[in-house]
Amino acid sequence: MSISPFQGVKCPIDLTVNHKHAAVNGLYWVDCKIVTTSSDAPNKQKQKELWETTIGLVRPYLTEKELKRINGEIK
Repeated sequence: MSISPFQGVKCPIDLTVNHKHAAVNGLYWVDCKIVTTSSDAPNKQKQKELWETTIGLVRPYLTEKELKRINGEIK
């Protein structure tokens, strides 16, 4: 099932601008509802592997400055 671009941005925009979400963080949202993450989510090794894979995929599209910012070398 696909959704329209408008439907796709409704939740992220609501989470960004609606004051009722101001103190809410660290949760996983689907269709503007809080859902439980998978049992793999807190796995530090899998997080590291996901991060390394992601950086490997996007690295060709990033500048050196962007990579340094991502790695916390500059602000």
